[in-house]
Amino acid sequence: MIFSRLCLENFGVFQGKTEVVFESEEGNRERNVILVGGLNGRGKTTLLESILLALYGRFSPAFKRSELGYGEYLRRYTNRSGRNTKAAVQLCFSVTMGREIMDICVRRSWDCAAARVFEDVKVWVDGVLDSHLSQNWYLFIEEILPAGVARLFFFDGEQVSAIADDLGGEYTKVAINSLLGIDVIDRLVRDLKRIVDRTTKSLTSTDLLKEIAEIEGQRDRLLGDLTEKKAQVQAVVERIDVLRRELAEAEELFLKQGGKLEEGRDELKKHLGEVSSRLSEAKAELRNLVAGCLPLNLVRSLLKKAREQVAKETEARLARHFNDYLHYMSVKIVDGLSGVDGPVLRKMHMIFESEQERLAPLMEIKPTFNLSPIGIYQLDSFLERSLETELQMIKRRVNEVTELEEERKTLERLLSLEPDPDELDSRLADVKRISHELSMAENELDVLNCEIEGLGRELAVIESNAMRLIDRILQQENDEEDAKRVTQYAMIAIDTINEYKTKLTVNKLKELELSILECFTSLIHKRSLISGIRIDPETYAVSLFDSAGDEIMGSQLSTGERQMLAISILWGMGKASKRKMPVVIDTPLARLDSSHRYNCVKRYLPHASHQVIVLSTDEEIVGEYLGMLKTNILSKFLLVYDEERRATTIIQGYFSGDSDDR
Repeated sequence: MIFSRLCLENFGVFQGKTEVVFESEEGNRERNVILVGGLNGRGKTTLLESILLALYGRFSPAFKRSELGYGEYLRRYTNRSGRNTKAAVQLCFSVTMGREIMDICVRRSWDCAAARVFEDVKVWVDGVLDSHLSQNWYLFIEEILPAGVARLFFFDGEQVSAIADDLGGEYTKVAINSLLGIDVIDRLVRDLKRIVDRTTKSLTSTDLLKEIAEIEGQRDRLLGDLTEKKAQVQAVVERIDVLRRELAEAEELFLKQGGKLEEGRDELKKHLGEVSSRLSEAKAELRNLVAGCLPLNLVRSLLKKAREQVAKETEARLARHFNDYLHYMSVKIVDGLSGVDGPVLRKMHMIFESEQERLAPLMEIKPTFNLSPIGIYQLDSFLERSLETELQMIKRRVNEVTELEEERKTLERLLSLEPDPDELDSRLADVKRISHELSMAENELDVLNCEIEGLGRELAVIESNAMRLIDRILQQENDEEDAKRVTQYAMIAIDTINEYKTKLTVNKLKELELSILECFTSLIHKRSLISGIRIDPETYAVSLFDSAGDEIMGSQLSTGERQMLAISILWGMGKASKRKMPVVIDTPLARLDSSHRYNCVKRYLPHASHQVIVLSTDEEIVGEYLGMLKTNILSKFLLVYDEERRATTIIQGYFSGDSDDR
C-alpha cells in the first residue's frame, strides 16, 4: 500500500478544503520519507487521526482511545467556523491485489447539524465509484490491514512511551493478538461457547443443570470481582500518575531552594567565568561594529536632504563661475570687435545678458555645507552603500549580549543563593513523604494485579468444571441426540481451537522474538546489551536476557533504551506481519536523548517502510538529523497556523532555517 493523497474538509484545525500529496506522479522509490513539520497544536495528530478515521471509521484505534461516542467524536472534529456543520476526510492510495495494482479512494463525510450524526462512505476504484465496496468497506480493509494491526504502522510518541513503560501492557497484547489472529480465534471460541450455553438450556438433566446454574453464579460473582478489581487498578494507576507529578514538583522545589547546590557550586563558578569571557568578547565585537560609519545610518534621511542641498550649492558655484566667465568673454569680444556694425554688437550683448539672467537664480543659493569634492564623494559612497549585512550582525550581537547578560545574572543569583536549612529540610521531607506514598501505591497496584491473576485462575477452574458438567449431561441425555451432537462437536472444536491457538502462539512468538531482537540490535548503540528476548505466550510479557542468559530487569535500561526497545517491538511486529504498509509516526523523537535520536533517525526511519510519513516538531527532525535523512526525503510539508482564522494550512517546505539543495 502507498498513500498518494489526503484531503480534509473542515476537519479539526483545517478550515475549508485542505489537500496534501504524499506521492509524486513519477513515484521516486529511492526516497521514501515524507516530512510534515508543525509546532504543537498545529494539527500533526489530527493528520494521523484523519488517516485512521478514513480507513477504519468507528473501528479506528484513535476513536477507541477517545472513549467518546462515534457521533460525538465526529462532531468534535468538525471545524464549526462560519456556522459550518459539514466535514469530510478522503484518503487515496494504491494497493496490490494479486497481480493487479488498484488505485482506491475512500471518503467519509458527515453533517453534524442534526442531533444524530450520520456518516456517508464512498469508495472509488480506479476512478469509478464502487457501490458494493462502499457498503462493505470494513470487510475489505480488514483483509488488507486489520484495525488491530494498524497500531503497528500508525502511532505516536505517547504510544511508544506507553509500550516502554509497560512492555507487556494492553497495547502490546492487542497488537500481538491481532498480528497472530488470536482475536479472531478468541471470538470463534466465544461464539462456540454461546452455542454450547444455548444448547445446554434444552437439556433435561435437572440436577446437573442446577450444578451448572451454581457454577454460573460463581462465575458471575468472579466476573463482578474482576470488574471491581480492575476499577480499583484504574484508580490506583491514576493516583500513581498524580503522585509522580507531585514528586517531580517537590523535587523541583527542593532544587530551587538550593538542594544539591553546594555540590555544583564549583561548576557554576567555572560556567560563570566562561559566560563572562564570552560576554566581553561579544561586547568588544559590538563596539568594533559601531566604531565606523554605521551610526550614521540613524540619520540617513537627513543625510539625503543634505546631499540635495550640496547638489544645489554645486550648481550655484558653477553658475557663479559661468557668470564671471561670461562677463570676461563679453568684455574681451567687444574690445576685439570694435570696428563691427552696431546691430551685431547689440545681438551679442542680448545673448550674454540672456545667459546671465538664466544663471541669476542659481547664484542666489547661499552655501550651507561648502563640501569639497572628496567630501561629496564620501557622502555619495555612504548613501549608495547597503548596510543590511552590518545591521543583521549588530542585531545578532545585541541579542547575544542580552542573552549572555541574562545567563550571567542567573548564574550570579544562583551563586549568591544561601539555602535556608529549615526550608530545605521541609522540601526534603515532602520529597520523602511523596516517595513513600508512591511506593505504597505501586505496591498496592502489584497486590491488585496478583489478585486479578488469582481471580482469573479461579474463573478458568470454574469454566473447566462447567465444561465437565456439560460433558456429563451429554452422556446422560440419550434422548436429545441433536443437542448432544451440536454440543459435542462444539466442545471438540473448542479444544482443537485452543490447542491450535497454543501451538500457533508458541511458534509465531519465536519468530516475533527474533524479529524484535534483530530490530533492537540494529537500533541500539550497545550491541552487547541484550542477546535474547522472550515473550510469555500467556501474558505476552516481554523479558530481556544478556549474553550469559541472565534476565535483565526493565529498570536496568535507561529511559532512551526502553524507548528504543518499544520502537523495536513495533518495528519487529510490523515486519513479522508480512504486510507492506506505510508507516505514519507522530513526534517520534520527543522522549529520546541525542544518541538514541541519532540511531532512530539513521537506522530506523529510512528503513521502517517503503513509505514513511514523519510528523515532527521544530525540535526533532531538524539540523543534523534533517541532514542525515536528506537522501531519503521525498517531500516536505509545513503546518502553518493562522491566528486570525484560527486554522492551519499545509504548504510545501519546512521550518525556517532549513535549506533544501536537492
